[in-house]
Amino acid sequence: MRLIGAATFLKVPALTRALEGIPPGTTVQVPMGYLSYIDHSCLELLEDWGRANRANGSRMEIESRGLKRRIEGQLRTSAG
Repeated sequence: MRLIGAATFLKVPALTRALEGIPPGTTVQVPMGYLSYIDHSCLELLEDWGRANRANGSRMEIESRGLKRRIEGQLRTSAG
């Protein structure tokens, strides 16, 4: 699953719909390379989905490299 730009509470409904369409037994990888910011509501949604779907064989792998800076909004980009 590729998140691009800023993942804020405004993207929660679309993200929820995307997660609902993932078949059981799927490993979902969430790279952070295209993401400049993620708020707690989106991160919590991803983590909750991973926990809730573990029983059906699904896994959520959230790239941890740079995650803390993206949550705190401290990621520096070439544009700013």
